[in-house]
Amino acid sequence: NDKANELLGRRVALRDVVDGHLRALKRLPAVSGRVFILAAPTGLRREDLPRLPDASWLLEERVPAAAAAFAQAAWRLPAAVPRVYDSSAALDEEQGLGWRPEWTFASLVARMASGDEWARLGAY
Repeated sequence: NDKANELLGRRVALRDVVDGHLRALKRLPAVSGRVFILAAPTGLRREDLPRLPDASWLLEERVPAAAAAFAQAAWRLPAAVPRVYDSSAALDEEQGLGWRPEWTFASLVARMASGDEWARLGAY
């Protein structure tokens, strides 16, 4: 449950890290010397930051299925998002890596809602 909640700001799945590194290698030398943060995108925008660390509004507005999916798994939703890493440079198609992580909070909730047992077991 804690690992799932951390997908809202600072966690990344190992398979997504490997994908990010492979994309960086393919884009050499264009990305040489640059730093890219590989963390699951939260769906937050800069203008949202003053509303943190309270996470209830974020989940209600951006991932409305989270409450039901977590309740079914007997998990608890996070009350706060204390830290958020910005992976937007890695996501950028033209200037970055064009990275698209498979495991995000929203994709986890969608998988849980569809009955995917791997999602609940922490395959991310």
